[in-house]
Amino acid sequence: MSAARGGGAGLLLLAIYIFAMWQWNCEIERQKVRRELQEKIVAWVSQQPVKPGGYSWGDLAQARVVDQADADFLQDNSYQYQPIGPDSAPDSILFLERKDENHERYLHADGSIGYLRKWPSPDGRRVLIDAAGPPGSKTRRVRFLSAGRAEIAGEYSIDGYERTVIWNPGSNLVAINCGLEGTNDPLTIWHVDDKKSRLVPLPKDLTLDHLLSKEVPHADTNWGMDFIEARTWTSANQLSLRTQGTGSYVDPRTGKKMGFNLIYDVLLQVVPPDLCRIKATAKKHFAQSEFQ
Repeated sequence: MSAARGGGAGLLLLAIYIFAMWQWNCEIERQKVRRELQEKIVAWVSQQPVKPGGYSWGDLAQARVVDQADADFLQDNSYQYQPIGPDSAPDSILFLERKDENHERYLHADGSIGYLRKWPSPDGRRVLIDAAGPPGSKTRRVRFLSAGRAEIAGEYSIDGYERTVIWNPGSNLVAINCGLEGTNDPLTIWHVDDKKSRLVPLPKDLTLDHLLSKEVPHADTNWGMDFIEARTWTSANQLSLRTQGTGSYVDPRTGKKMGFNLIYDVLLQVVPPDLCRIKATAKKHFAQSEFQ
C-alpha cells in the first residue's frame, strides 16, 4: 500500500512539473509573439505621416501590417490595441490588458511593461493607487484618494516593482511590501483618513540582525538572503510579518565562521497616527553550522 501511495505521489509530482513547464513554455511563446507584433506595428507606424488620433487597427489591417491571426492573438490574450502615431511618446500604451476593474497591465510602444493597480479599502471609502512614476524613472507613485473628494490625500515615491498592499479591517491603516524611494525599509505603513495620509515610522529594532541576536552572539555578519514581509492584519492595529535570513557570521566567543538560516514571525502593533512597536516575535526555525 505504501509503495502504491509513493508511486501515486511521484506521478502527481511529475504531472505538476510537466504542467508547470507547459505553462512556462506557453508564456515564453506568448511574449515572443507579442514582441514581434509590437515591433512590426511600431516599425510601420514610425514611417507614416502624423495622423490625428494615431493609426487604428483598421489602418494597420488595410496596410497589411497585421492580419486575422494577429487579431485573434489579441482577443485570446485579452489585449486591446491603443492607436499610436509616429509622434507618440516611446512609453505610449500600445496594448492594454484589463485584468479587472482595479488592475490594468500595459505593453508600451518601446516594448516595456507597465501596470496600474488600485487597492480599495475594505469599506470602499479610500483607495491606494500604485501608478507609474515620472517618464524615464524606475520608481512608482503611491496615491491615496477618498470617495467624494477630488484632492489627493497623499502621494509618495516608491521602488518600481509590483507588490502586495494590505489594508487593515478598519480601513485606516495600510501596508505595502516596499520602502519609500531612497530608503532601505522593507515595508511602508500609512495612517489614512478622508483628508490626508501619514507615514507610520517602523520600529528601529525591526531588523534581521536584531532577531539573530536573540539566537547567538555574532559579528561580521554577511546576509546572503534576507526579507521582511507583511502578511496580514490580525486585528485592527496588529500586523503579522514573516521574516527570513540566511548568511554567515563570526562567533565572537570562538572566532569561528558560522553559516545560518533564520525564520521568525513578528507581530507589529500600530497605534495611529504614528506609533509602531514590535508586540511579539516567534521563532519558526533557526539552524547554524560551522564553515569547514
